Amino acid sequence: MTVRRGPEREDLVAVAAGSDVGCVRDVGRLFADEAFRVSVHGAFAVLARSVPCEAGISDLRRHEAVSSALALRIPMVPIPYACPLPAGPDMVSTLLLHEQELLAALEQVRGKAELGVTIAGTVRGPLPVATYRRGTGRSYLESLLGPQREADAVIASARQVLAQWGAQVVERPLPTSNRFVFRASCLVYAERIEQVERALRAIPLRLASTGLPGHMALYVTGPWAPYTFTPHELLTGRGSPVAGDDLEKANA
Repeated sequence: MTVRRGPEREDLVAVAAGSDVGCVRDVGRLFADEAFRVSVHGAFAVLARSVPCEAGISDLRRHEAVSSALALRIPMVPIPYACPLPAGPDMVSTLLLHEQELLAALEQVRGKAELGVTIAGTVRGPLPVATYRRGTGRSYLESLLGPQREADAVIASARQVLAQWGAQVVERPLPTSNRFVFRASCLVYAERIEQVERALRAIPLRLASTGLPGHMALYVTGPWAPYTFTPHELLTGRGSPVAGDDLEKANA
């Protein structure tokens, strides 16, 4: 028996092609404890779930689980958590207004899912000048330039791997913190995800073996629903989130 926690609201999960409505319902059945509603509006099927008005981190996690499970089966436009779509006739009008853009987006992500690739590094500054013997200006310059050069080599290797596997890549602006040296969202064919992950994790993190100050680590997250590569802002008015960011912030 599913226990409800007071008043509920609709959490819109995804918009898919109307021809895929059967698969949308199948994914809904995978999460048997959820109250799902699948509706068809013209060329589109819309998946929604009922959640408590005072939803928490568990509801966010479930939203992402449902969205990711659907993305691995059919092309879909994922809706960010807690973004209601227009109701009733307004929804139909909105979908109809953007029908061609949404259908093109569904075709673009067919058979694909999103991965997040982050290279995090702590590249400390050079050692004090007094640490070096007189006449060793080269070693001092190496302490300035070496870590960045090695980080650039790792980034170049990651870009090469993604290109070899045909990934579509959107590089993200780096936060003001110096913890990150590379951050990207990648659209990858679902059947290639494991190979892409293995190839990325095989990249040697050179900085760790040079003896230079600092260290690096490479993280691959996902597969996620393709938030970065679908125009859900046409429906929600919200900008594109980075897949998995909401969960990472909630778990911090």
